[in-house]
Amino acid sequence: MRKRLQRNGNALDLRLTADLRFALGVELRDGQQDEVEIELVEGGLLIRPVNGVVASSIPPVTAVHPSTRDLLLAVRDLGPARTGYLAAVLERAPQAVSDALVKLRREGWVHRDSSGWVIASVASAWFSHIPRRDWGEPDSLPPRLSRGTVPERVLAVLAETPRPVSELAAEVGLDRSQVHHALRRLEREGRAVSMPGRPLRWRRP
Repeated sequence: MRKRLQRNGNALDLRLTADLRFALGVELRDGQQDEVEIELVEGGLLIRPVNGVVASSIPPVTAVHPSTRDLLLAVRDLGPARTGYLAAVLERAPQAVSDALVKLRREGWVHRDSSGWVIASVASAWFSHIPRRDWGEPDSLPPRLSRGTVPERVLAVLAETPRPVSELAAEVGLDRSQVHHALRRLEREGRAVSMPGRPLRWRRP
């Protein structure tokens, strides 16, 4: 990355733009001045914050826009997550979140699998210095979208005692077919075990 030096009287100022400030963990706050250390190293200058940690890589300027940043962080912390869940957590219109996610996917910053949206590794590196957040459970979230994705909801009610699909479906409030598909996926991942018989029963490994 190249930055232009700007003349300020007899000095040359290095402008820290939003992308650099974010990567360095330096924010513009009223009444507070963050400091950076500048060290001459072989081949150049090393800039690091006096306090805090830095990101693994510098994000594009558009990625640190507040609305985009918060959406990417939500996908990182909650993914795989469905659009409706993200919209409820962020208190935004579902269509607006859907449109934003499509744009992020076009940029290669997120991708979508059968369980929901997941942040891409390149984008995750931009937020490596940002602790994961407890987003809470939004009050407005429909029951069918609450508590994460379907496999995770089913996994949460599995126990060592085998149980049929009908019981599990009733407990999580989903159709039997949804629970059955989730159990098959969990079985492939080694997180659930099926017990032969009629009816077929499931338990944790």
